[in-house]
Amino acid sequence: EDTDQERSTEESIEQILEAMRWLGLDWDEYYRQTARRSVHQQLAQELVDRGCAYMHAGAWWFRVPKEGETIVHDELLGDVSFQNAQLKDFVIRRSDGSFVYNFVVVADDADMRITHVIRGDDHLNNTPKQILIL
Repeated sequence: EDTDQERSTEESIEQILEAMRWLGLDWDEYYRQTARRSVHQQLAQELVDRGCAYMHAGAWWFRVPKEGETIVHDELLGDVSFQNAQLKDFVIRRSDGSFVYNFVVVADDADMRITHVIRGDDHLNNTPKQILIL
């Protein structure tokens, strides 16, 4: 996950890989999100074509439905409900053409058939956005 170009240096990537080795984790391959730009561009364009996203001020925005709720199924907290009316439209592609983490992580997880995600509860507020993109 290298959408944050300031923090995603070769050194930081190697530190992550070294930590995984230390933990005894093995992998077949790893992906750089920046290398999957064409995949992300295609999905973003599909969202625009379906009316789920729009362009404004040079950025591409995901259009959050104004009605209903988005439910997050959390193994520890149970079901957590977010009222869509309380959520705001959010950027999926910056005006410089780069894609944001919340968008590309969903695209990549879906493409790789990831079914469960382990994360800190500090990311709970990102989860309804990611579910809506799916």
